[in-house]
Amino acid sequence: MPTSSEQHEADTLIRLLAKGVIDYLAVKALRRLPGVTDSKAQCINCLEAWVAASGGDSDTLIRPLCILQGFRSTGLLICAAGTGMPP
Repeated sequence: MPTSSEQHEADTLIRLLAKGVIDYLAVKALRRLPGVTDSKAQCINCLEAWVAASGGDSDTLIRPLCILQGFRSTGLLICAAGTGMPP
C-alpha cells in the first residue's frame, strides 16, 4: 500500500500522462477521420466514432483514454465510453 505522498506522486504522474495524451491530440485532424460526422466533436468522441465506423471495439480501444480523461478532470477513475464526455 503506497503512502499518501507516494499516492499523490502517482496521481500527479497519471494526470500529466492524461494531459499529454488527451490535450495534445490534433482534434481538427481527428474530425476528418472516416465515421466522424460532427464537425465540433471533441477528441475522444472523434476517436470513438472512427473506431465504431471501422468495426472496432470502442470499449477496448477508447475506454482507457476515457478513464485517463475522467481522472484528469475529476481525480477519480470513472468514465464510460459513449458518454460524450469532452476531452
